[in-house]
Amino acid sequence: MRKHRGLTDTTLDVYDGILAGLLDALGDDVRDYSAEALRAFVRFLGATGRCSAGMEHAIPGFASWQLTSFPRFLLPEEVERVIDSCSGYLFGIRDRAVLMLLARLGLRASEVAQLKFVDIDWRNGSITVCGKG
Repeated sequence: MRKHRGLTDTTLDVYDGILAGLLDALGDDVRDYSAEALRAFVRFLGATGRCSAGMEHAIPGFASWQLTSFPRFLLPEEVERVIDSCSGYLFGIRDRAVLMLLARLGLRASEVAQLKFVDIDWRNGSITVCGKG
């Protein structure tokens, strides 16, 4: 995981606790495995050299929402209302640009935060994004 995914020792320590009991928790009957458990198990097999690294990507991912009190998505008119709320104050233009990158291009907050002026190709209308993966 350190080599193929770039994980730190701290993250690996967390994973170690999770993976140590993975097989015990899942049991011997693979028919009972959820997609999330199967991805974790295949990731574990790749990390321990028992299968090719990256094979977990063959299993479709899904959103996992921990804060269920928040809405899963905003309606288009709600997104526009949030973007439009950025006018009338000192940093409104910047905040509007950030929200548009998040909402319209689907960038992650960390990807927007890492953007630099040189990442913008004004002539070709493109942005270079360095993010997850």
